[in-house]
Amino acid sequence: MDKNLKIPTTERHKFSQPLGKLIAGTRKETISEVEERIRNYKKVRNVI
Repeated sequence: MDKNLKIPTTERHKFSQPLGKLIAGTRKETISEVEERIRNYKKVRNVI
């Protein structure tokens, strides 16, 4: 099943645009990385 869900290398740029980086890995790894990026984004932009 994993092979069916892989994003082709030529299409990955479409999914990396919101964060500027394609985040891949296990659910546990990716959730913490996304949370960290959101915290940093909010801190830099002074968002509450």
